[in-house]
Amino acid sequence: MHNESAPSIYQGRTCLTALDKAFQMIGNVWAVGQGGDAITLSVLSRVPNITHWKMTLVRPAPGAQGTTGEVIKEADGATISVSKEEYLPYLNVTGPYKVRLDITSDSNKTAAHEFTVWIESL
Repeated sequence: MHNESAPSIYQGRTCLTALDKAFQMIGNVWAVGQGGDAITLSVLSRVPNITHWKMTLVRPAPGAQGTTGEVIKEADGATISVSKEEYLPYLNVTGPYKVRLDITSDSNKTAAHEFTVWIESL
């Protein structure tokens, strides 16, 4: 049964995707605070049927060791979480990093969104 009120992962060229709408809720910035918290994007629970995702570094903070295009993490499932141990090789100085999240739905539709991860302290 199709639920017309549920956001689709892809709504057409002129419409925002459910992914974009979810990131609007957090202002396109995810801050990692004291002690190097995990990057856990629970706001994306609003995006239905995610089966695969990949987080890629688009622009590192000045002085960081990570380079543009490196995959920070790729995984199956709807839980989007990257531990400090997983992101530290790429996000290893304080400051803003531009990253891209690519997701795939169970109907093989895709969406991508760039956002900022702000590392406040490590």
